[in-house]
This record gives sequence, structure tokens and C-alpha cells, in this order.
Amino acid sequence: MKKLNTKKFMFSLSAITVTAAGAIFFSQSGGAATPVTEDNIGLAIDKLDKDTLKISLSNVVEMPKALQFSVKLDGDISFNEDSLNWLVTNTANSEVQKQVKLSDDKKALDFYIVSNQPLTKSGGTIEIGEINVISSKEATKYTLTSDVHEDGTGYKYVVNATNKQVTGPALTVDNGGALTYNTLPQLELIDSSKIVEGKIMLTVGDSFTNEEQLAYVIATDEEDDNVTVTVEGNVDTSIIGSYTLTYKVTDSLNETTTLTVPVIVENKVENASNPVIEGVKQQVELTVGDSFDVLEGITAVDHTGYNITVKATGDYTTTLVDGIVTKAGIYTIQYDAQDRWGNPAASQTTTLIVAEKPSYIIPDALKPLIDETVVSIIEGDATQANPLALTVVDSAEVAKLQAMMESFNAYEMVVERQEQDGKVTYDVTLTNGTDTYYLVMTALTTQTDVVNYLDSLVKDTTTPEDKPSTDDKPSTDDKPSTDDKPSTDDKPSTDDKPSTDDKPSTDDKPSTDDKPSTDNKPSTDDKPSTDDNQSGTTTPENKPSTDNNGTGTTDSDNQPETGLEAQLPLIISGALAVVAGMWLLLKRKVVKK
Repeated sequence: MKKLNTKKFMFSLSAITVTAAGAIFFSQSGGAATPVTEDNIGLAIDKLDKDTLKISLSNVVEMPKALQFSVKLDGDISFNEDSLNWLVTNTANSEVQKQVKLSDDKKALDFYIVSNQPLTKSGGTIEIGEINVISSKEATKYTLTSDVHEDGTGYKYVVNATNKQVTGPALTVDNGGALTYNTLPQLELIDSSKIVEGKIMLTVGDSFTNEEQLAYVIATDEEDDNVTVTVEGNVDTSIIGSYTLTYKVTDSLNETTTLTVPVIVENKVENASNPVIEGVKQQVELTVGDSFDVLEGITAVDHTGYNITVKATGDYTTTLVDGIVTKAGIYTIQYDAQDRWGNPAASQTTTLIVAEKPSYIIPDALKPLIDETVVSIIEGDATQANPLALTVVDSAEVAKLQAMMESFNAYEMVVERQEQDGKVTYDVTLTNGTDTYYLVMTALTTQTDVVNYLDSLVKDTTTPEDKPSTDDKPSTDDKPSTDDKPSTDDKPSTDDKPSTDDKPSTDDKPSTDDKPSTDNKPSTDDKPSTDDNQSGTTTPENKPSTDNNGTGTTDSDNQPETGLEAQLPLIISGALAVVAGMWLLLKRKVVKK
């Protein structure tokens, strides 16, 4: 089974129904439907593995922007719901509406695809998607064909350029849509010194009967215990030269796999030198969890220059499982090889030392920067979830610590400090725009020089809101201000003292202040003002000041609602009515066409 990418447009086939938009689209096209019979679209089915099918439409001449078609299964097989992986796109890489409808018996599938741009096609083929099928049988034959509706329609699509809907009969399918729920049998050459670089190597005069020829291959099949293997081709071992054999294996569903093998008949070789194994290391050090290929880089060459097979044996198999080292310890790997004349190579041995997985991982970028004579590494991997924990050693020199911290100069460094139980902890964040690493450094409070140096790296990260502000400090508003303290208005001012207006004037006549004025009417000047004057002129002191709303700005909440805000619902309703009218008008024009 191919594991489909369920992150891409995955739908539950049984739960999805056709949207109203899709139904309207196909029932009301831009014009009359035009049947196509001479240029039918094809249904292309690619079997990716035993139970995974790729569905495409072939022989697509027009550029459709929407299409609808149906397929059906016949046999002991059904579609596997929740397994559809959509592949269809449009030329603008914009959204494509894609939906399917699965029949109750899960054997029929209707596809609905709608886009406002032409669908992507390559060489006349539009890829639709991949889907899995399931069967109650281990292996079975079945068909996947086009499903034709009662009106004889097998598919329909809308041409992007003309907006015309085209209708056609059943989609054509190669080989009648015949498929198998089955894995092909496999053929491979045996492990033998006579097989060199994929060739069967023989010496003049060797016996090579049909039975001996069949012995050079192994056939396997997931569903069948017994399969039939045959071989075709002639090899004359009395004549030096190159020959070819073709092996075939057939399973119970009559599916066949072939393997073509060259056969070389060569002259006898006298006094052939032993092969030599190369690339073996005396010692390999690994950590639990590492991947390891025991034969990677290991080669052996025979007397004639051919690469021959190297075999690895030893107790390393107790730790190496599926190429992954699983247990700590010391193990042995022994390498051997033998040429086709039976000459052995000198055995070579590797000691495999596997260490326990450390509690920490240092990113490669930080390895040359962290000085382990200054800090000991405790745990972590330098991620935000698991910071790399470092402890400053007792004997650490401040100069070396400073050199290590300065080696991080390729990164922007932020240091934050915490102190608890006689220890000081520094959270260090390193970032260069691409990578970010997180460290936690711990020092004892008794390491005075170390702590003083690290404290010097701590930046003030408090924000203006965190810092005591002018509002938090005794401010001009908290201090007795000009309004709180006896101000020039509260103190006996020139207005409070007997003024030239209070004293009898030199003319001893009633002044303009003594006359009834417009200021005697209820006005903003009647409110307590900053200077309590009641003159008939408007001064900054007489106007509502910034102190009247307490914010220093105009309080918009106290202003009346504007006419636009009051009429906004009416404006929206009108706009919706206009849109509805335009839609009806366009619809009538389309119907007339």
C-alpha cells in the first residue's frame, strides 16, 4: 500500500456531498450542451502498487475549467474511503473546488471539479488523484471503468475560453480497465561467487544445464506460495563469449515478472592472485541511535579487476537492527570475500564501539564555540523546548569565559538573569536570522568574578510599561501640581487680590466688568474655570481645557454619532440590493444567449 499524503485535500468520501455551487454550475452552463463522440476523453489508470491507483483523464484537447465524471469498480473490490489524495490543480495555482460522492456499496465514485481558471494538463492529460482500493481476498482481478448515467452521459466539462458545456459518452479505458489486487512476483539472483557485477561468470567447459541455470535465481511472491519460473536462452560453455538468459516468473493471477541476466564464458585462469578487501577501518565509534551500514565503502577486487561480493559477519548483529545501532557495547565485524575460482581474500576486522546516547546534543554550529574547560554540559539540545544546560566550572577563568561568550559574536545575544538558592542562572538566546539556539548557564553566587562578568551581559529588557513611568513616579500630576497646589488661581491671585477692577477705578465709574454682559448668560464661562474670571471674552482659560476630560486629548466617546454611522445599515442593505439586481440581470442575459 502506498501511504497517501492525507494532508493534501483529504476528504471522507462517505461524508462529502456535491455543493450547491457545483450543482448549479453543471445544470446551468453558458450554453447548450454539445455531445462529443469522435474525440472522446480517456480514463487513464496507473497501478502504483497492489492497492493504490492513480486516476487521470487523457486525450483532453480543450482547456476545461470544470469537469464532472464517474467511475465504477467491478469485482470483489471497493474504494477505501478516507484515502483520496487530490492531484488536480489549475494554471493559476488558485483554489479549485473538488468534491466526490461515493455510492453506498463503495464501488462507484462521482468526481466534481470546479475552477475559475483552466485546469492544469500535461500532454493532454489531467491528473485527478490517487486512491486506495480494498478487497476481502488476498489477491483478485477486477475492473475500473467509466460509469455512464441514465441519459448516456459519461462526462461533461466546461471550456474555459467559451464557457460552453461539452457532454460526452463513456470515458475510454485501455484493456477494458482490467486490474489486479495483487503484488507482482519478484526475481533476484542468488548470492554466489559465480555472480560478479550482476553477471553469471563461467569457465570454458563448465556444466550449465537448465536445472543449473534455474538455480541462479530466487522467486518470491507475497500472495502465492508456489510460483512458476522459466528460463529462455542458449549458452554454449564450450565457446568463449557473452550470452543472455531471460528468467520469467508467473503467479496465480497470470502476472509475470522477467529478469534478464548476462552470462560470460571465459578462458581458464591459472595462478589467479587472491582478491583484496579495501576500505576497512580498525575502529568505528558510534552512539546508540546512529545509523550504520557495515558494507558502506567496503570493496573487494578479484584477479581480473571485477568487483566481488564482500560478506560481513560477527556479533555486531546484536546491536545493529535495520541499520540502526540499538545497544551500547563493543562489537566485532569480520569482512571476507572469495573470487569465482575459490580464492579467499585475507579477512579483515573492525571493532565497533557503541556509546550510550548522551543526555545532550550540541548543534554543529555551536560545537567549536563552547569551551568545555569553562563550562560542563549537562543536558538539552539548544532548542526552546529543551535548552542546552551549561554549568560554569569552579576553576573557570573569567578571561576564558569572556572569550567563549565573545565567540558568539556571529549571533545576536540576549541574556536574562535569575537567582535562587545560592545559584545564578542566565538564559542565553542566540539568533542570526536563520537559526536560534537557547542556552541556560548556571554559576554559584560565590563565583563573584564570573557572576559580575555575566551580569554585565544582561541587557535591560524591561519595556517602558515595565519601567517606572512618569505616571508611576511622583509626577507633575501626583506632586502637588499647578492644579493641586495652591496655584496662581488658588493662591490669592491678581484676580483674588483687590485688583484694579475691585478697587474703585480712577474714574469711579462702573467698568465693563460691572455691566451685564453676554457672560452673564449660562455659558462655558459659568463653569469653574482655571482663573474664575467671568469676562465676556473667550480665553484659553475659559475654554474647556485638557484637564476637563483628564486625558489631555479630546474624548471622542463623548461626541455624538455622525450621520454616516447612523445610516451605515441602510447603505449596506442598498449595496446588497444592487448586487442582487446585477446578478438577476446577468442571469437573464446568459439565458437569452
